[in-house]
Order: sequence, then structure tokens, then C-alpha cells
Amino acid sequence: MKKLIIPFLLVIITTVFYSCDNFLEEYSQNKVYAKTATDLNELLIGNCYLGGFNTYPSYSSAMSLWTADYGPLYPMIHVLDDDAEINLGTNGNFNFSASDMSATNYLGGFYRWEEHPFVDGQGNATEDVGWSRLYKHISILNVIIGYEDKIIDEEGDSELLQTVVGESYFLRAYYYFILANVYGLPYSKRGADSDYSIPLKVTEYIDDHYYERDNVGIVYQQMVSDLEASKVRLKGKTPKNYHHAGYEAACALLSRIYLYMEDYQKAAEAAQEVKSYSLQDLNNPMPTYGIQSTSCPEIIYSVGCYSIPLIYSNEDWGQQPGWWNYGVRNGFKASADLLTSYDSDDLRLDKYFATSQSYGNKFPLKCSIDISVGGNNPENVSDLVSIRYSEVILNEAEALAALGKDNEARTLVNRLRQNRYATGTAYATNLSGDNLLQFIREERRRELCFEGHRWFDLRRYAVNERLSFQKQITHVNIVSSGDDYISNGHYVLAPYNENRGAWVLPIPTYEIEFNNGSLTNEERKPAELIR
Repeated sequence: MKKLIIPFLLVIITTVFYSCDNFLEEYSQNKVYAKTATDLNELLIGNCYLGGFNTYPSYSSAMSLWTADYGPLYPMIHVLDDDAEINLGTNGNFNFSASDMSATNYLGGFYRWEEHPFVDGQGNATEDVGWSRLYKHISILNVIIGYEDKIIDEEGDSELLQTVVGESYFLRAYYYFILANVYGLPYSKRGADSDYSIPLKVTEYIDDHYYERDNVGIVYQQMVSDLEASKVRLKGKTPKNYHHAGYEAACALLSRIYLYMEDYQKAAEAAQEVKSYSLQDLNNPMPTYGIQSTSCPEIIYSVGCYSIPLIYSNEDWGQQPGWWNYGVRNGFKASADLLTSYDSDDLRLDKYFATSQSYGNKFPLKCSIDISVGGNNPENVSDLVSIRYSEVILNEAEALAALGKDNEARTLVNRLRQNRYATGTAYATNLSGDNLLQFIREERRRELCFEGHRWFDLRRYAVNERLSFQKQITHVNIVSSGDDYISNGHYVLAPYNENRGAWVLPIPTYEIEFNNGSLTNEERKPAELIR
């Protein structure tokens, strides 16, 4: 038996199942039986969702939680792209002592795009638990899905069974989407049958073989298949809350995946199925906890914890009434490249960011902290595993622009911008063709920054056949100088076609070793340091 997925299944059989009131019995090493849909629902809720709903780990333990089985998922995604910048202050110096450098310490290897990024600032290796967390959840989802035809409807719970299995298909698709975009190459039409992605397993029984990477085409087709299966089972059912996927959540995620696959007609059609949500007008009072909170009418789905306040934070304590800038002096701020993309009349510049009173730097307000609830925010949603209605609109607009349907695409993007610009100011675009398509992509960056999209988007733009876009990214290098840090050159991440391995995170060493080398990390070269 191999480590990838299978040992997790054995752990579930021998421990997790029994922790749920022993409602599952072990009959053999590879067969486990549930009796009712309620049994499966308990298993789904207790073992298949990312932990940390609405929770914010304490500052002192947050960094260790990033390498634990509970806490924010893949926080490094938020410092890899061109929205991230080291906070050096207006005088060019870092201004903070080494002890304040928690986020930079733990995420510096990713910010510098190092060949082996899972090492902290003191040279200590940190374990990548994102891989094991998601594959563990997937292994249990495989069991639930495999039991759909084995449950006897003795309690009249067929509706519950449909809901549980529908949510399981949705979660499996979402988890594979994240894994594929963290550890595999981006989907391209030309490379779908040859470019490497991640190992795929969708059966609940034990396999006795070493695992290899599947190609991106197979992995993406499985996501599509899972979401179509989810739609069938969830249609007509109302989810309990935004933690539970419904029919429209499945359609929204499907629109994203079809967009990545450049199947633009299907991407637009899936987006058009999302009809129960509305945009937040930034001219009106904002939800108490901002655009990325459950009070916002745009939230379709979210699960798991958030890490943005631990990475980006205003160093002025209490600068915002009702907000607690808890992850103080963490070393990262919104990049000048991102901030200069907003017009002066764009309300997002003030609604999505806070300005430091000391240095004038801007920090994202998404997923912020409330001191009145002890540092947790009861309304925050995940900064990686979440879907907002504004994304669905942008998915459809980009798809329609790629199809040459400029009028429809402009109507959609202008609808979004009308809700983002000050009343009475010029918000509408009249662009067409490739210029319109590029503009919609830029609008996507402005709207969805710090929600886990930018790094994935830059990867897919690089291999896009309709309008390829490749970007070189630079991040400032910092070195210690006494008790402070100063800038000393910059790291350069080459465009995708020059170093595509650096646009993929390495599979954990423990997994490669256990699978006897059948899993490999290819092509990865470190970024260049220029002084």
C-alpha cells in the first residue's frame, strides 16, 4: 500500500470512523459500511471540510499552525504574485526588528521563489501539510461517494443522501482544483494530454501501486465530471448556509474551471445559472466586516480559515475603529503595481485597503480581525476556498469577450464597475476585441485581489491560446542591517515560458520518497537575484 491517499483511508477506518459514535464498522482492511445517510452526513461534516470556520489563530502560534493540520491553507499563494510587496516603509528601510518578521520569516522562500521554498528564515525545514490535508479529505470523500448506492433508504432520507453526495462531489472537485493549480502545470489545450498535473484517485478501495502524476487534461475532466454530478444531486435544494455547497455554487465553480480550460461557451452558460445573488454597491454602507464577509450579498460559498491578516497588516494598532490589525508588522503590503491599477474614482481603493498612518502603505482589509470577539471574526470567509458573485460576473464577461461577444461582455463588466465607482463618475468601458479581454482580466485583478486568484490567473494567462499574456515579476530583496532590514537588489521570476517549473510548487519530499521516485518534481529553477 502506498502513502498517497491509502494510509489516510486506513487511518479513517481504524480511528476516525470510530470517533463518530462508532457508526461505521470495519469488516476488512478495505471495506467499511455505513448504514444510513445520516451516518454519511456526520462523516462529511466531521472529516471532509477544512477546519477553522471563521477562526483566526493566535498570533503567537499562527506560523506553526501554517504547518499543522489545522489553520490557513496555502498562505504562500498570497505572496507569490505581483500583488505582494515587502513593507519597507516610505524611507526605504524595513523599520522593524527581526522578531517582528514572522510572515516574512516563514514565507520568505516563496516570496523569493526559491528552489526549495519550505524553509524558514533560520534555515529550518517546514513541512508542507496542505498536500496531506487535502488528500486526506479526498480519501474520505471517495468513501462517501462510493457508498451512494449502498445506503438502504430505511428512514426516508433519500433527499439527505442526495445532498451529502452532491456536496461530496463539489468538495472533491474544489480540492483537486487547488492541488492541480498549486503542484501542477496550468491547463492548456495543447498540453492537456502531456503536461503534468497531480495524482488522481477517485475510488474508495485500496490500490497497491506507486502513484505518478496524471496529465492536466485527465485531472480537469474529473473536476468537470464531479461538478456535473454535484449539480444533478443539488438541483432544487437550498444549502443550510454558505459553508454548504448548493446547485449555484457548483455552477459558479464550474464556470471558473471551464474558463481555465478555455471552453468559453460552457463557462458562460455555467455562470448564467447563478441567479440568486447580487452585487454590493460600494456607494452604500459596507457590511461591518467588509466585502469578504458573510453579510455581503455576494458570498456564494466558503470553507476554511484565512491568513491575510497574518501576512498583510497595518502596523498602526487600532487605526480602524472596530477592526483589529492583529498581525502587526508582518512585512508585506499591497504592491505599488496593484494599487496604481485603480482609478481615483474607484471606491475599492479605500474600501478594500487600509492606509498606514505612519508610512502611507496600504494593506488589504479583506479577512480582517475584530478585537471585540477576541481576534476572531464571526463573518469572515476563506481567502482561498471561496466564491463571490463578482467572480461569476467576471468569469462570464471574460468568456464572452473571448468568444467575440463584446457587447454582452461590456454590459457585464460595466455592471460590476457601476457598483464599484463613486456615483456620477465615469465607470464604463467602451473597449472591444483583445483590448476588452485584457481589460476584463485587469478588472479581475482589482476586484479579486487577496482572495487566492491572482497567482492561478497569471499561470493560465501564460498558456492561453486566445490571448497569451506572460509576465516577469520582481520582488525586492531584503537583508539584515543591525536590528533592521534594508533593501538590497531584487529577485526576478522569469516569464512562464522561460522557467515554468518555478510557477509550480514542489510536491513534498516525503511523498516522493514513499512512492519510490515515481512522483517527481521537474524543471524547477530558483529565481534570479539581481543587485
